[in-house]
Amino acid sequence: MKKLVKKGFLSVATLTALSTQMFAASGQTSVSFNFPNIVILHYVSDVKFDVPATVFGPNSVADTTQKVLNGFTAPNLNGDAAVSVTLSTALNGYTGTINNAWAVRAITTNNVQVQITLDTANATNGTSTVTLSNATVDDGTNSGATIQFAPPGLSAANAHYGNVNFNIDFSGVTTNGLHQGAQYTVTATAL
Repeated sequence: MKKLVKKGFLSVATLTALSTQMFAASGQTSVSFNFPNIVILHYVSDVKFDVPATVFGPNSVADTTQKVLNGFTAPNLNGDAAVSVTLSTALNGYTGTINNAWAVRAITTNNVQVQITLDTANATNGTSTVTLSNATVDDGTNSGATIQFAPPGLSAANAHYGNVNFNIDFSGVTTNGLHQGAQYTVTATAL
């Protein structure tokens, strides 16, 4: 009986060694990734300019020219001081810039194009109006209604940042308070 048990152990050990060698196999797999053009636009959806009164000049401006009033008819002493009002900047001569108003992350075969369109030019409060015009985008290198640049990749650290610029006309402002409704659209496209 002892011999039979020993032969049994020998046979199991031999089979175990042979099965390990006989059934070993390996294979190598290649892994690939295929990406389409990807353009991701980051932007602010709402901007409000709090315009201080000092933008339009000091609150009190003295006309330092002495005015001589004459030509009176008794008993009335009426005269024209002819105060002159001058502006350091014409009400239609202001510019607005929104720094870092947009950023693009992208992978494309060719360049990325960023374009701005002025959808609604007027911000209103009743009949009081602020008018925007000549909207442009810039990235510190290029400026215009449309600009192009090389795709920066998908990393946030490499995102391509840009600004929005426009002319502002305050000559239609006749009341204080919030003027709203002006709107622009920034579009990023893979070329």
